[in-house]
Amino acid sequence: KLLFLTFICIIIATAASCSGKEAPAPSTGISEWAGVLMQTVPDNTPFVAMLDIETLRSDPDLRPYYTDREAWFYNVSLSFNDVFDFNQMDYWVSCTYGDLITGSFDIEATQRILADDSWLQSNYENFSVFEKENCWGQKENIALVEEFIIGGLNSLGNSIIDTIKGKQPSIYENGDFQDLMTQLPANSFEISYGNNEFATSDGTSIRLLAGNSISKLDNTSLKYTYIVISKDNPLSDQTIEDLVDGLGDYNEAFTRTEILVTRHGSYVTIIADIPISSFSGSTSTP
Repeated sequence: KLLFLTFICIIIATAASCSGKEAPAPSTGISEWAGVLMQTVPDNTPFVAMLDIETLRSDPDLRPYYTDREAWFYNVSLSFNDVFDFNQMDYWVSCTYGDLITGSFDIEATQRILADDSWLQSNYENFSVFEKENCWGQKENIALVEEFIIGGLNSLGNSIIDTIKGKQPSIYENGDFQDLMTQLPANSFEISYGNNEFATSDGTSIRLLAGNSISKLDNTSLKYTYIVISKDNPLSDQTIEDLVDGLGDYNEAFTRTEILVTRHGSYVTIIADIPISSFSGSTSTP
């Protein structure tokens, strides 16, 4: 579903702002926390999102966004909902294979809670794995792996364990992934990556690689950065317009802000500044 957006200006060029003035380039690259987490994600995952909860929790200005992400966590993370407290989490990764979290958890106490709550304990690669059938008849798994806690459906989380153990490559080693991630602001507290099909308004479908991030701009605003490259053909102006229109599905605030679109070779970058207050537990998906 595409929404019709009204925004101040969209520039498809190499300018840095609507006024034509050159804006200072923010520091880009993969932060230390993101680099560590990326090495736990299987290389063949078509989607991954990473969240620095510790930064959100420590910054009072970001409280609305913290509340939004907390609501999102309890809506999408199946196994973790009844076991873990979002307020104890420091970092969270969600990918096609499951979820991974770190935080101030007592691992031994967690094992006791799971054992007392009818989770069946087994072992995978010498790590404790707990399994339970949910109300939809799906088998959910929680694994305690070093400082990480992993959750997934039907043993999918085992792929994350294999990646941590070095038995299969991580997405951090993927060249396309690196190319996109290193162009995002280094101070981002939320990062996501996708490698999938995108349906355009003219009925066609193209394969896109996309990286996006959210970082703090000032006390009241967030900077949203979205970098896209097509693995098929160069992105048409219509496809770029479709991508911009789709931001309204993510957060309605995009319909009321300036959106800057630039081309850099085969890459297209979409940048927008949106109010922190536009997030208030609405469970917007990245």
